[in-house]
Amino acid sequence: MVDRRWIAYGAAAGVFALDRVTKRLVETHLGFEDTVKAIPGFFDIVRSQNRGVAFGIFNGSAFQWRTALLVGASLVAAVVVGWILRRPERLGQVTNPPDPGGTPTNLPHWRSAKNAI
Repeated sequence: MVDRRWIAYGAAAGVFALDRVTKRLVETHLGFEDTVKAIPGFFDIVRSQNRGVAFGIFNGSAFQWRTALLVGASLVAAVVVGWILRRPERLGQVTNPPDPGGTPTNLPHWRSAKNAI
C-alpha cells in the first residue's frame, strides 16, 4: 500500500507544476494589465506584477535590503517550523503558552487546564 505522505507529496508536486505552467502561459501570452474573461462576470485572468510579498507589502519600497530582509525572515520561519516538526510534542509549547502579557483573565484558565492534565 502506498504511504499517504507520498500521495500528499505527489499532489503538492502536481499543484506546483500546474501553477508554473499556468504562470508561464500568462507571461508569454498576456501583456501587463491585460485581462482575459475566462468566465464572464465571475473569473478573469489578469497579468500583474508584485515585487513585494503577500498583499503587496513592500511593493513600492526602494529599500535596498528588502530582498535580504525577506529571505532572512523566510529562513527564520523555516527553521522554526523545522524545529517544531522534528518533535511534534513541541507544538503545544508554541501554540498554547500562557499569555506573555500577563492578562489576568487568561491565567486562571491556563492554570486549571494545567492542573487537569
